[in-house]
Parts: sequence; structure tokens; C-alpha cells
Amino acid sequence: MKSLTEQWKNGELPEGFYYVADSAEVTIDYYLCDYWERHFDSDIQQVLAPVPNYSDWVHAKYCEETIDMIS
Repeated sequence: MKSLTEQWKNGELPEGFYYVADSAEVTIDYYLCDYWERHFDSDIQQVLAPVPNYSDWVHAKYCEETIDMIS
């Protein structure tokens, strides 16, 4: 399976918000078709992960809290 960075470099990354790493920090940026909203392509070193939408985040948080209560 290709990494998000490989998908981006191959033009296969879906549109959306992603955590990206540049030479100084990790930030959130929006990818639209073939460009980043806040970064130049040359600045981005790695696409780390998609930013979850709110309902996915709440579901993950609920599952995490449930697992903690059970264990």
C-alpha cells in the first residue's frame, strides 16, 4: 500500500485536510486536486495522516474511553 506522501507525489491523493510535515513543524493543510492551500509543494516533506472529521473523531474517542473502562 502506498503512503500518503507517495499518493500525493503520484497525483493520487484525495482532496481534503491532512497533517503535513515541513522542515520546521507539523501543521494542517488543505489539499485540492494538485495544490496545497498553505504550502508550496517544495516545502512539504511528508503527508502524515488525514485529519478526521468530527463524527469520526467522536466515534474513535468513545471507543477509546470504552476500552479504558473495560480494561
